[in-house]
Amino acid sequence: RLPSAIERSLEMGATLREKKALEHMNALIMANSLDIICTIGVQGKFLKVSAASLAVLGYNSGELIGRSFIDLVYPEDMKITQTTAKSVMEGIATRDFENRYVHKNGTLVSLMWSAFWSDRDNVMIAVARDITARKRNDEALFLRERALGEVSQGVIICDENRLIIYANSSFTKITGYKETELLGESCSILQGADTEVTTILKMRSALHAGRTFEGEILNYRKDGREFWNDLSIAPIHSETGGPLRFIGILRDITARKQAEQELFFALERLQLAVKAGRVGTWDFNLLTHKMDWDEQMLMLYGRKSADITPCMEEWHLSIHPDDRAGARAVYDSAMSSGKDSFEREFRIIRIDDGLQRYIRGMGVILRDESGEAVRMIGINWDVTEERRREEKLSAALTQEKELSEKARSGERAKSEFLAVMSHEVRTPLNGILGFSELLAQTPDLPLESKDYVQIITSSGHSLLRILDDILDFSRLEADHVEIEKAGFASREILEDVRVLFAQQIKEKELTLCVLIDESIPDSLEGDVGRLRQILLNLVGNALKFTDQGTINVGMRLASDGVMYEFFVSDTGSGITAAQLSRIFEPFTQADSSISRRHGGTGLGLSISRRLAELMGGTLEVHSELNKGSEF
Repeated sequence: RLPSAIERSLEMGATLREKKALEHMNALIMANSLDIICTIGVQGKFLKVSAASLAVLGYNSGELIGRSFIDLVYPEDMKITQTTAKSVMEGIATRDFENRYVHKNGTLVSLMWSAFWSDRDNVMIAVARDITARKRNDEALFLRERALGEVSQGVIICDENRLIIYANSSFTKITGYKETELLGESCSILQGADTEVTTILKMRSALHAGRTFEGEILNYRKDGREFWNDLSIAPIHSETGGPLRFIGILRDITARKQAEQELFFALERLQLAVKAGRVGTWDFNLLTHKMDWDEQMLMLYGRKSADITPCMEEWHLSIHPDDRAGARAVYDSAMSSGKDSFEREFRIIRIDDGLQRYIRGMGVILRDESGEAVRMIGINWDVTEERRREEKLSAALTQEKELSEKARSGERAKSEFLAVMSHEVRTPLNGILGFSELLAQTPDLPLESKDYVQIITSSGHSLLRILDDILDFSRLEADHVEIEKAGFASREILEDVRVLFAQQIKEKELTLCVLIDESIPDSLEGDVGRLRQILLNLVGNALKFTDQGTINVGMRLASDGVMYEFFVSDTGSGITAAQLSRIFEPFTQADSSISRRHGGTGLGLSISRRLAELMGGTLEVHSELNKGSEF
């Protein structure tokens, strides 16, 4: 039995020594591990905690043992932590579970857990690593990556062999290449036939020497279109000093280059225009009080650059004494009122020849952020010839105005004379007509005498119509005709015209028709007296020149759908195209035989058109020779 007892005793001693060694090793791990190592009981409380808890969470193991682990979890992560802990207690181990704990000082600590359940010990064994710094680095890296992706400039990164290993979205938008088409390609993929070789050599030289390159270069998009690239390439050195990566920043400046080219041409054109127009330019620095005049400015003032140092006082003394105060006032007002520009015309006395010249001056004021004026830029140009032409033109206009006024006075005198004479002649004529009508009613008047009386009466009425035309014309010429507005029956006025001419129509064996659209309102507004006068004149003319057929007088809606048209048409002799251009002129008839055959003054149509225009309308004619006319 002794050997067996000795053997058991030796085994127990070895086991005890192994256990003590294991406990010693565990103690060393718990004391020196950089990670939190802990055991958690069924109730969720810490049973053992490594010394790293003080560095990670700010609590020592004594403060944590017996405390529920859930008390330290950040509230937003509590639910997922409880769910995961329950799964571990049910025998499902977890690895790389992340949550946040609250440090003793109140800050948040990000932890990554690995945990499993020990059935023999009835505890959860968990290890937590502090990943707060890594999370911050990951977040910073994500933000940098996001920033590179969002910036408007194109960004590429190349390896030591100048092959592209990264391209942001802006680079792909600018160049037209997809990222997959760029990766592994040479950074010279954007160069083309017209890319300047000298620029490429400068870029290679700078990068070979480990220096940053900055410059503008002509590149090509995927579709072959040219674009100008403002390029910056910088080498990123390794710890040993050699280049490890190259980062390039690309900015599409095609629009700017085009604008610069257009500006260059515009400046060139402006310089030519200034030179051709003999416009002088000046620039006044209000901070240094230095003023610059160009050569044209010196020529305007009769100076030479060797004879003068331009300044405000020199300009002021060159101005005509009578204009100095006004010119200075405009300058001072612009400075004190905060205006951005000013303009003034003044006279100068040239130094070289003593001649007086008119100068037009314009200037703009440049101000700093506080609104203080710091610079003035302007132009001067000689407008002497323009002023002389204006003076001549003004004198001519004045003379023309005087002549025109005299002519109008003569026209008014003529119109007034016609009006007075018409009125004076009308008085005895009314007596002649009255007594001729009484004489015609005398009993037993011989037949021959009745014919004479009828001739007197007819001639008197013709003369009265002539006087009425002259009186109307003189009133129109003197602008003494007033247009009235009142309601009138549209159909009644046409019927009145028909009745008035019924007897004459019957005597000439003609037909007079009244035509009016059903859409015409029964009541209209206007000057019915003047309207009747126009219609009577037009129907009377139609009656004169129509020997057979029909005369129509009516009203219809005009082609514009807004205005109404009164019309008089006939089947008479018509009017030639040459005559049409003259029939509305005063004292004019279609041909000289008309006055002999029918009488009249040639004023009827002129008066009718003027009356129509005064009422807001017009009078037009369409006619065909030997077929008739329509007014």
